[in-house]
Amino acid sequence: YEARATPGHVVHLLQITVHAEAPAEVQQAAGIALKNALKRNWDPNRKLSYTPGASSGVFVIAEQDPYVPADLAASTAGDLGGTVVRFADQGHWWMIGAPAAAASALVDFWSSLD
Repeated sequence: YEARATPGHVVHLLQITVHAEAPAEVQQAAGIALKNALKRNWDPNRKLSYTPGASSGVFVIAEQDPYVPADLAASTAGDLGGTVVRFADQGHWWMIGAPAAAASALVDFWSSLD
């Protein structure tokens, strides 16, 4: 699947999920493809290095997520100096349930980086 190797592929998927004129089915498919791209590239054995107190990323906490306890996510974010974004009314599929809010939160975080 050639598009995966295209620079900016993940960003394009994110843009599709929030495109107001895209059909809901296309937005949902892009959201699922985005989730799969992140999952495919996730390496749980990768050793992270960070400077305590420096933001090491953004932690999205979906309060209704049955798989990731909100208190654990918040604690991890605090330990790593991460930025926290909370979605009180969203569950595990927050990126599909609230695509515009999710994209806005991610863009806000990315814009805050040097």
